Amino acid sequence: MSNKSLNNKEIDNDLSKDSKKDAVESNKKDNKKQKAQDKKDEKKQKKQDKKDKKEQKKQDKIDKKSEKKQDKVDKKEQKKQDKKRKKEQKKRDKKYDKEQKKQDKKYSKLQKKNSKKKSKK
Repeated sequence: MSNKSLNNKEIDNDLSKDSKKDAVESNKKDNKKQKAQDKKDEKKQKKQDKKDKKEQKKQDKIDKKSEKKQDKVDKKEQKKQDKKRKKEQKKRDKKYDKEQKKQDKKYSKLQKKNSKKKSKK
């Protein structure tokens, strides 16, 4: 081999080594950038999660308050319905008692009448 050819080969080897070295360096830089971006994204996500959790807590509080209010309204309505049913039941009972007294009176009259008939015999 000639000197020129040998020199060209050495130059090619040096270039190849340099390009490999550059590629490795570039790769390291990319990895470093990616790590930094990942860290930034993670921080951003944590911040968002914290914000979401706070918002959820706030919403839960609102929901609980609303539910409590609705329960109060429902309880009031239930009380009203119970009172109405009680009143209607009382009315029915009164009507029934009146009818019962009427029947008792009728029966009593009939008993007296039968009793008089027996005594006449």
